[in-house]
Amino acid sequence: KQNLFISTSIYSGIHTVYWDLEYKSPKIQKDFVSMYYSAKNGYGPEALPGNYTIELFVLDEKLTTPFTVKIDPRWDIPLNDLEKQFNIANQVIDMINESQEKLTEMRSIIKQIKSYINLTEDNKAHQEIEILGNNIVKKILRIENNLYQNKIETSQDEINYARKWTN
Repeated sequence: KQNLFISTSIYSGIHTVYWDLEYKSPKIQKDFVSMYYSAKNGYGPEALPGNYTIELFVLDEKLTTPFTVKIDPRWDIPLNDLEKQFNIANQVIDMINESQEKLTEMRSIIKQIKSYINLTEDNKAHQEIEILGNNIVKKILRIENNLYQNKIETSQDEINYARKWTN
């Protein structure tokens, strides 16, 4: 099972920490809009029923207490199915995170190329650098546009624009 860590340094006194039984959601681009996934209010998979332990570190002392997450008695779902769903949800989150990291890398490369082109304005080879750099930028943008639907503005835009991998 995965461990969930809520780590914080707080001042002395009485505090309450809430866990909504959800694991971390994927890290999404700021301009990401999906047809089925709200990046602003994203969520991760819910914790599986089972035994968990709370660990609290106070100075050099470690305090622990167990607690149990139980399945909602209204659900008639085998634990095995919940475990499969949890595992698939984590695989999807890993894929989303990887795609978002690649998107960040592509955008960073484009920014670096454009910056380099601007730095060479007074250079004799500027025109050649600009042509070559812009060709690379166009290829990267073509890849981005095949992976990422950047034209949608609301979740209802699936009617107007083709779905991409990230949607």
